Amino acid sequence: MMSTQVLFVIIGLVLLVMAGAWLRQRMGRRSGTGRVRHFAFPVEWLQYLEDNLALYHRLPMDLRVRLQDRITQFVDGKRWKHCGGLEEVTPEMKVTIAGQACFLLLNRDYGQNFAKVLTIMVYPSASLSGDEGENALPPVDAWPSSCVLLAWDEVKKSARDLRDERNEVIREFARQLDLEDGKQDGRPVLWDQCQHTAWARVMSGEFLRHELTRNGGRLAAKLTAGDPGEVFAAATELFFEMPDRLMQQHPEFYEMLRSFYQLDPVRWLKR
Repeated sequence: MMSTQVLFVIIGLVLLVMAGAWLRQRMGRRSGTGRVRHFAFPVEWLQYLEDNLALYHRLPMDLRVRLQDRITQFVDGKRWKHCGGLEEVTPEMKVTIAGQACFLLLNRDYGQNFAKVLTIMVYPSASLSGDEGENALPPVDAWPSSCVLLAWDEVKKSARDLRDERNEVIREFARQLDLEDGKQDGRPVLWDQCQHTAWARVMSGEFLRHELTRNGGRLAAKLTAGDPGEVFAAATELFFEMPDRLMQQHPEFYEMLRSFYQLDPVRWLKR
């Protein structure tokens, strides 16, 4: 018969294991490295990608699998808050947002998951004006640094249309990459020392002025967003949505981003 002392030891070990599992889950959620699934990507989630993400249809199969894995990590690793009268952040909203954000992470280390972003705040519409009181989107400079604010109507519309020259999710999360070193200066944390020289030249004011003079047009206008951080965000938006135009009109921008993201979206167009 088991002694009382041995029984207490067993109970203590069980409680210790349970506490460790709980702590690991909490830490994973805070660092953005948690995993929501340990089995196949949910069928309904796959349907959301098929229906809402035009970019998903361009991806080679190996990158689709990688994106799905990133999405499960992202969805579980962030807090989701419904705002502006939205009743809830649905699975469709989470997967549609995560799918676009995770394009920026496809070839980054799995420990990198926008760790400084803790909360995704989702509003029903970008059209809510200041007259809507607490339901209105706050001005950009009032956003908490650990939050990303998105309007669901704009998210869904831009995700489905690759030629509208805008993608709010990609732009916002490009800003987050830029802020990983604490500064929004158009230079995110670079993985290769060799990238620094090219980055400094391409993002210099002299180079940007030359590009605008040489090319002009709507594409160039997006690259004059006002400061290097906005230029990087706008260029990233174009890199994924219109890579052929970016490569044709601004080849050095394209090459810089291709090296940074370790992706070549122009090749996806040839499939």
